[in-house]
Amino acid sequence: MISYYPEIDGNFLYVRTAVFRFRLKKYALSGVDEIKIYFGHYKAVCIRLKLKGRKRFRRHALYSMGYRSIRPFVEELRSKGVRVECGPYRLDGKMIYL
Repeated sequence: MISYYPEIDGNFLYVRTAVFRFRLKKYALSGVDEIKIYFGHYKAVCIRLKLKGRKRFRRHALYSMGYRSIRPFVEELRSKGVRVECGPYRLDGKMIYL
C-alpha cells in the first residue's frame, strides 16, 4: 500500500505528495542520481530528485513525512547506492546531522 510519503519497495521509489494525492510517481533507484532532502516553509519536508542524464532536479513537497522517519529513509536510500544530501534538523531538542 502506497502512503502519502516516499516509500521504497524493492528497487523503486514511490512518491505521492500530501498536496496532490492523486498523483503517484514511480522512480527506479538505478535511474536516480542524487536526492536532496530539505525543510521548506512551515517545516514541510521536501525532496528534490535528480535523475541520471538530466540537468534539473524534480521537486516534491512531502508534508506528511515525519522527522522520525527521515533517518531510516536516508539510510535505506544510501544502502541502495543513491547519493543523498540532507541538512541538519532539530528533533527532541537535539540537532540531527545525516
